[in-house]
Amino acid sequence: MSEPSTDIPENIGRNDPCTCGSGRKYKKCCQRKHRLQKESEKKANEPHRLVGSKTIPWKVYKVLKQIHQNNALGLFFDLTHDSGPLRERFADKAAFIEAIDQGEEVLPASPDFELLHFRLDPPDTYMLLREDDPKNQEVSFQLLTLRRNEVDADGESREVEHEGYRIWDYKNARLQRDSFDDEVPPLDTFGVAWHPAT
Repeated sequence: MSEPSTDIPENIGRNDPCTCGSGRKYKKCCQRKHRLQKESEKKANEPHRLVGSKTIPWKVYKVLKQIHQNNALGLFFDLTHDSGPLRERFADKAAFIEAIDQGEEVLPASPDFELLHFRLDPPDTYMLLREDDPKNQEVSFQLLTLRRNEVDADGESREVEHEGYRIWDYKNARLQRDSFDDEVPPLDTFGVAWHPAT
């Protein structure tokens, strides 16, 4: 089996022979890899132009909705915190985009999810989202965690060129309707502990 070519051909048709020499049509060979490669290399809006030092969490949420609607996967990755768990799960932007493309990851803030509430627990801000189809016995939730770029993995201040919120991590859960008392399940459902102020 031929390795996908890293040189993206110009003016090649889907049904043309693939330039890698496999003998297969381009659409059945390197086209998908090249599309992901182009997406990961695309020059996106710089995160600090969308989320700055004075941007509040609500505005970050609106930015994420726009990213989802525009399918700007590379930009979503650029908005993640470089010390966070999300970055640890993926070697680079291309790996993240491929995971989304394969359905292994689900971007948060899709149009199907509504924002239930914010919870401030410095250094983190949590956003709980819900997708609720009354016909289903299960309710889908997403917990999105934001952390300011100028705060490191240990919660300590650090020097950065651009301040403002970044995506620390997000988690998905599907809960039975009768497993929580009200419409907002406790955050420990997602493995998040509350850090009371001292």
